[in-house]
Amino acid sequence: MAEAQAFWALHLHGTLEQLQEGTYVLPEIQQQYEKLRQEIVRKTGQPLVFSLSNKCHTLSPHIIGAISRVTLAIGIHLPALMSFYAKTLARDPDGDRKLEVLIVLNILHEMEHGAYGYLSSPRKTREELIENEAAAWAVSCGEEIRVFHEQGYPLPAATARVYEVWQSCGAENNRCWKSFISSYYAEVAERRE
Repeated sequence: MAEAQAFWALHLHGTLEQLQEGTYVLPEIQQQYEKLRQEIVRKTGQPLVFSLSNKCHTLSPHIIGAISRVTLAIGIHLPALMSFYAKTLARDPDGDRKLEVLIVLNILHEMEHGAYGYLSSPRKTREELIENEAAAWAVSCGEEIRVFHEQGYPLPAATARVYEVWQSCGAENNRCWKSFISSYYAEVAERRE
C-alpha cells in the first residue's frame, strides 16, 4: 500500500487536485470535469467522491477506473496504473505527460458513465456492456481525447488508437464503433458471462 500511495503522490495527486480546485491547465477539460461533477451531484445529492484502491479490479488487472453504480463514486485502481507506467511509460520521455492524460481521461470517462447513465451491472448482458462503453467512449473521444490531441499532448498508444478508430467510424456511436469497442472490451466482457 505504501508503494501505491507514494506512486499516487509523486505522479497523480496534483492532477486530481487541479481538477477538483478548478485550476487544470486545459480550460475545456476543466469545464467538462465541472459539468460532469455537477450532474453527478445533482443525481446523488452528494459531493463527488474519489477513492484509491491498492487492489486490481475484479474483472481485469488492466482496468484503471471504475464507478460505483449506487453512489457514483469514482474508484482508481493504482496497481493497473503502476503496472502500465512501469511497462509502458517509465522509459518514455513523454511518460509522465501520457500518464497525466491517462488519469484525467479515466476519471472523466468514469464520470461520463455516472453523469449520463451509462452504467453496467453484473447482471447486464455483454451487449449492454458494449452499448454503455461505446456511448461513454464516444463522449470521451469528443470531449477529452480530442482536446488533448488538438493541444499537442502525447497520447498513450491505446488512447491514440481509440481516438483514431472513433474518427474513422465517423465520430459517432455507430455499428463500426460498437464493433471496435466490442473487441476492445473482449476480456472484460468474457469475464462477465
